[in-house]
Amino acid sequence: MEKLKILGSSLTSPIDNTQRKEVRLRGRVSEDFVVTARCRIMKVGSRVAMSAADLPGDLPGTFHWSTHSSKIKLENSSGNQIFVGALDTPGTDRDSETITVTRTAHDGSKKSKTVSITVAKVTFSASANQMYGFDDYDTPYEDADNHLSVMSTGHTFVAVHIEGGADSSDFEFNTANPKICTATPPPATTKFDLRIDAGEHVKASTTLSATVRCLSKEVFATLSIHVYEEFVAKVVIAKFSDFGRPGTALRWPDIDYAAHGVEANKYLKDAVARLEMENLNGQNRVTHIDFKGAAGDALVYDMGNDGGPMVKVFDKLLESFAETHYRVIVVKKIDFAYFLGNTALAGSTTVTIAGSTFIAGKTVEIGDGVTKESVLVKFVDGNIGILATPLKFTHQPGTIIRYPAQGIAGSGLMFVQEEHAEKDSLKWVVVHEVVHRALDLRDIVDETNMMHYVNAFKDYRLRYCPRTLKRSQGTQNQWDSVPRE
Repeated sequence: MEKLKILGSSLTSPIDNTQRKEVRLRGRVSEDFVVTARCRIMKVGSRVAMSAADLPGDLPGTFHWSTHSSKIKLENSSGNQIFVGALDTPGTDRDSETITVTRTAHDGSKKSKTVSITVAKVTFSASANQMYGFDDYDTPYEDADNHLSVMSTGHTFVAVHIEGGADSSDFEFNTANPKICTATPPPATTKFDLRIDAGEHVKASTTLSATVRCLSKEVFATLSIHVYEEFVAKVVIAKFSDFGRPGTALRWPDIDYAAHGVEANKYLKDAVARLEMENLNGQNRVTHIDFKGAAGDALVYDMGNDGGPMVKVFDKLLESFAETHYRVIVVKKIDFAYFLGNTALAGSTTVTIAGSTFIAGKTVEIGDGVTKESVLVKFVDGNIGILATPLKFTHQPGTIIRYPAQGIAGSGLMFVQEEHAEKDSLKWVVVHEVVHRALDLRDIVDETNMMHYVNAFKDYRLRYCPRTLKRSQGTQNQWDSVPRE
């Protein structure tokens, strides 16, 4: 039995190929027939045709095909043409799968040849050396929907694994649009980092393909690549308390929020974004401010008056950063505040507030002192709140209605309260609030994401795969949602 030599590439027809010197194998047996295949490197799960033909002038013979390989199957076993199907598992080595072709001549004589096949698999995955993001689209066992991010004019890496006996020299690694980005493969190897170099773009996408170097030009793997202009947000952090009110003292006065920006950027780079964070006056210390009009020890944020007078004081203190930075203020406690517009009588199940739209689904406190009471606002109709239970006391116009807040962004400022957050979590709460405002990312439902709607983070990734929104219908693709222009 004679082993088949791989055919050279040709654009001519199979009949023309029978006249080519390289397909006439040496020896008497090899003169009897010719076997052709578009490629001898097969992708797992793929299907290729192979054919056998008599030499010109010979009387027709019949052909029988067989294999003992567990990595391929023959869809038919007789005839001039068969189809070979590669199964889902790569081969053990190069040319490890064999097909035997036997020709029976008109006189009953038999001649056989073997065709060697390589069943290979190419996988793109996250690299330990990647510079930006890699998103497996929540389908780790499905390679076709992976996504890679890279900064405009920058570079990154993607890990490549070739199984089954083929190596990188058997493939071309090209992008559909080389103006968006290009790939630089290494010399022949089976596991390597493929470098991706991006062109200059605000926002552009293309597809990377691993294409086998033979006539079939079959694509073994693809990867979506997204080139983004880097988004940079400058942030100033200011910590405040009223030194005359011990109840306003911060629980965690030593947290260096600006220094935490380094850790946050390890995750923000997935979306090609970065925070430049600094402390007020370059010092990690708490600044005194008189909490005028505070309700107890809480900073009151007047929802009907653009935050109220205290917000205007903070705005003035940080005025020099207004045009260049996102401004974050950390205090111990914040209360969202509304004020009654009309008298609310004892026994009533409605309250009317002044100056803004009310909020439903919250338990609020109405009043101060001995007449303070807590009620659940079940529904709202504009500035009218419908309560779950009747009021116990009568409350006059101007009475405060309040409930605690984790944070709020308004009037060009972001407020974060630290009373109910633990130290490590609080650092991410600040980043979360900045990303809301600066990167235009919304609250979502995903504990492995920094935009999870509560501070119960298990990881801090940003994703290309759309995340389910918490406070409205729909989803958000975080990489694509970052404003680039």
